[in-house]
Amino acid sequence: MLTRLLGLLLWCIAINCIVVPQVSAQCPAYQRVYANAEEANSNVAFINSDVSNPNNAVGSNLTDYSLINIAILGAIRYQRLKFPTTLNAGERIHVKLASTVDLSLLGITLSIQAYKQGAPVGSKLDISGGFLSLISGENISDFVIDNPGPSYDAVQVSVSATVAVGQIRVYAAYVDQPMATAGDCETSADLLTGTTSGLLGASNGVVNANNAIDNDMTTYATINQNIGIAGYVHITSLLPRPAVSGDLVSVTLKVPSVTVLSAAIFSKLSVVAYLGNNIVTSIPVNSAAINIRLLDAANYIYQFTYSINGAFDRISVQAGGLANAFTQVYVYDIRRLIPEPIASIDGSITSSKSFCETANPVLGISSAQACNTYTWYDAQSGGNLLYTGSNYAPGPLAPGTYHFYTEATRNNCTGSASQRTAITITVNPKAAMAAIQINSN
Repeated sequence: MLTRLLGLLLWCIAINCIVVPQVSAQCPAYQRVYANAEEANSNVAFINSDVSNPNNAVGSNLTDYSLINIAILGAIRYQRLKFPTTLNAGERIHVKLASTVDLSLLGITLSIQAYKQGAPVGSKLDISGGFLSLISGENISDFVIDNPGPSYDAVQVSVSATVAVGQIRVYAAYVDQPMATAGDCETSADLLTGTTSGLLGASNGVVNANNAIDNDMTTYATINQNIGIAGYVHITSLLPRPAVSGDLVSVTLKVPSVTVLSAAIFSKLSVVAYLGNNIVTSIPVNSAAINIRLLDAANYIYQFTYSINGAFDRISVQAGGLANAFTQVYVYDIRRLIPEPIASIDGSITSSKSFCETANPVLGISSAQACNTYTWYDAQSGGNLLYTGSNYAPGPLAPGTYHFYTEATRNNCTGSASQRTAITITVNPKAAMAAIQINSN
């Protein structure tokens, strides 16, 4: 074995290769484990639990919900959702919630807390301040407890207020658990929609939201902003697995009757990447940092892509803050993209290079991304698999022009690949030596 390793090292030195180790992080796919039982109650004896349709908050149906009726005079009503097994630290709890009223007007106290065997554990998530706007009015949100404790078996949603008006909707509670096999990392796990302006924003909203994630570029979700508001209307796609730092967000949309990238309009449209409750990046779609492509010149449909510096697990398109509200935004597509590999030849970032005959070029990946596997082909699509790894040495090449293509696939994900990057190698023949005649005279 030592002899083989030494031989490989000497070969590598001889051809001046640059060794970039293949990224081999585990990076699992995830599956959701939903709470499958519940109990509801109040902390005041003469006030009953008053939770309607309690069983709608358990299981994997993300469209139905229970209703916790908000109590009075500081009484706390709650619903505790129980998981089918004890879960461990590192498995964050998600709870999907909404409200029927503007919570900021009620002196509301709303919290989410992990439990184990009937006792609270870990850090409680108090939903207050700006968080309240995320479920006020006709708005849905997915809240995350990042530190639910070393182990837990349930999560409790608790609510009280000074005025007994309205309800809290509880859709589901779940955790994402690593899978032992590859899984779907592309299909949106859920969609959140609504407006953050409470009752004032009730006339705004999103219609046909699922059209933004149906992989059909002829259909679209419609963001309606019929009233100018201080907040925003949004459609937010939850990814089935966190994206890796350097991944792209891609949003395809149009604003009806707007034929050019008007700063007055497009500066009020933003693409926001989140990791759980926290914003990773928020950028207006007219920013110079965003890559913009006109996909359909006749209908003024644009694709906006942007590289996110940090992991993220949801992508939000947000419209708002206009003094004079525009009517609609059509959102055709929301997705995460793996960026095309940045190619290198003998350690230098380039996509083409010429060599003399007998040279041994080494094709590589500059700044290989975590959780990716890189493969090399002889065609832009399909073709023959030539090699798997970050560095590919095709060997001594005869004179001619050669085209190679490399793509990135996400580890443990099915059907998740980047566009291929083309590399061209030109091998020039050795110059023929001219015959020299020696005259003996």
